Amino acid sequence: DTLAEKMRIDSAGNVGIGRSPSVPLDVQGSGMAIRINTADASPAEINFRKSRNTSTDGHTVIQDDDQIGAIGFIASDGTEYEWAARIIGEVDGTPGTNDMPGRLVFQTTADGANSLTERMRINAAGDIGIGTGSSDPSARLEIDDGNATNIYIGDSTSTTYNVVSMNGTLGAGYVGIAGGASGDNNLYLNCATGGGFYFREQESTHMVLNTDGNLGIGDTDPSEAKLSIDSVASGDAGIKVKQDQASIGVWIDHNANENALYIDHDGATSAEVIKIV
Repeated sequence: DTLAEKMRIDSAGNVGIGRSPSVPLDVQGSGMAIRINTADASPAEINFRKSRNTSTDGHTVIQDDDQIGAIGFIASDGTEYEWAARIIGEVDGTPGTNDMPGRLVFQTTADGANSLTERMRINAAGDIGIGTGSSDPSARLEIDDGNATNIYIGDSTSTTYNVVSMNGTLGAGYVGIAGGASGDNNLYLNCATGGGFYFREQESTHMVLNTDGNLGIGDTDPSEAKLSIDSVASGDAGIKVKQDQASIGVWIDHNANENALYIDHDGATSAEVIKIV
């Protein structure tokens, strides 16, 4: 039988499997597998370990922003190898004894380019930034690409509704944003049965659309009217209608047996109830 070389260890200690090595472990083949056979939940694992100590197994604390390990995806462009994508594990804070904050950075190369650009990061707090570059995300999920459309959910060929549902932990209420089905260009806002829509600034509610379809502006319980306006600031008008066109400014279409217009005036006796100028 003719012998064929399968592996070599060169004078530098580099190991080559299927090729002459140029790095400590150089493998030429169609794939690699790490196998584990144990009667427990332990995984097959690859570890990337780093210390700033230059001796084998020595320990010197690493620093914020140090890169611990990376997985690179490199392909030939016909002339040389170029980066296509990379995943990097980095230190994300000041490490110390029993304290090692970390982040993951995901990079890809754009079409027509040959250098990597950061696309997404997950920081030590678990916050995710997409398109935020090297800046930490300012929320649990921050998306910033500089374009008008940051998130698109849907299928242009689908005849079903595209829905984004956001569930809170304060109760059973939710907000669903539903794009119309094919041929339906409306935008639908949905809440759970029995719920309403509250428009708030911090913890202060300014407008409510309740479960009966009543709208309250400054009134958090608009149960007496379809439109209830309350808490108008001093000097402000409750309702202002400005009409510059040759058409009706205010139209009351009354077909019931009650008053078409009811004014309950509790102000000073000298104040005008109705003024037409």
